[in-house]
Amino acid sequence: MRTLTVTIFTLCWLLAQLGLAQQAEKVVSPVKERHDSDWYEKQADAWNKEIKKNRKNEEAWENYYRATRYSLEMSGSDKSSTEINTKLGDIIAQMERAIPNTFTFNLMKYVYHAGDLAYGGYMAKAISMRPDDVSRYPDYVAYLMISRNDSLLSKTCRKWYESGEYSPSLMNYSYNELSGMEDKGIIFTNGDASVFSKLLLQHGKGLFKDKKIICLSFLLCDTYVEGLEKELGIPLFSIKKEELNKDYKDWHEAYRAVLNHFIKHTERPVYFSTTFRSADYDFLKDSLYAEGLVFRYSKELYDNMAVTKRNFEEVYLMDYVRETFIPDSYGASVSSFALNYVPCFHSLLAFYKQSGDRNNYTKLYNILHGIIEKTDFESDSVRQSYLDCIDLKDETYTNGD
Repeated sequence: MRTLTVTIFTLCWLLAQLGLAQQAEKVVSPVKERHDSDWYEKQADAWNKEIKKNRKNEEAWENYYRATRYSLEMSGSDKSSTEINTKLGDIIAQMERAIPNTFTFNLMKYVYHAGDLAYGGYMAKAISMRPDDVSRYPDYVAYLMISRNDSLLSKTCRKWYESGEYSPSLMNYSYNELSGMEDKGIIFTNGDASVFSKLLLQHGKGLFKDKKIICLSFLLCDTYVEGLEKELGIPLFSIKKEELNKDYKDWHEAYRAVLNHFIKHTERPVYFSTTFRSADYDFLKDSLYAEGLVFRYSKELYDNMAVTKRNFEEVYLMDYVRETFIPDSYGASVSSFALNYVPCFHSLLAFYKQSGDRNNYTKLYNILHGIIEKTDFESDSVRQSYLDCIDLKDETYTNGD
């Protein structure tokens, strides 16, 4: 009887240990799924074990690289960018020895050197090997933007849109941004979710063809910048890599120089997305005016509250934040973008209350409150901070409450 008890205990312990082992799961962009650094670290270990079983496993190599990258980027550690690049570079070197000439190696070789067109041949080869692999379109589109392959960029974005894979909610958010802008407006934005959703509206849906979308992250990529300058008809000004350390104290200063050049020489209306914050355009803050989901650059004062009010009441399509009926695999980004309506419309909410516009105050309050209540990607404390943002109980209607 004692032997049976020990055997059962041992079996239960072994099963528990197996349960604690991290199972290898597909690692996708944080734009779609949000995890903490510990999860990515465990995934890196799990996929490394898969590689040891079979060093020709392309899926394992890609997931190992991506998990390692996200783990290092999100750890909050004091690791320098040089240390991170060294670690990732070592994985690419191992990959080249194990799976040379494969789709995965060519793709990841360029991803590691992203933005450096000296390695563009690797991505071009990857695209030629799997041109219809929708799951790779984020990497394809980023490369096609930088390299200014506008024809293939348009074709790829159209196929991506038609596949139905991309988030309808993110496209709706970008629709609202772009629809509130003046004709031929330029919008500076950043991040996969913001940039790609706008490109899909243009090339897939055929909307906002007059608008120009500029990715801030690419402003130090001379091929990208020079292509934009020719397209917009402004003087050529780009910074070569060899000039960066010679003429500017750091890349931030160089970045601001290119941004300022665009603003100075274009006659088009200039806007900035509010989905990100960057110290690199703080030098413009005295000339930026909130118009709902975007900032507009203007040297002159104007009634931007009137524009914000018009956008909410007449322009923006808001039903999607109340309810959607299509599964969305970009949940993490959808939630954070939706929450952005709260700070963007806080001043309008206060305006409605102070001016006694009960109908629009109630309508906007209910929309914002519903967004906050629906989010499931934030902590209780973060959710409460957003609720506090729309709590205007200390203010009264000027026309009576």
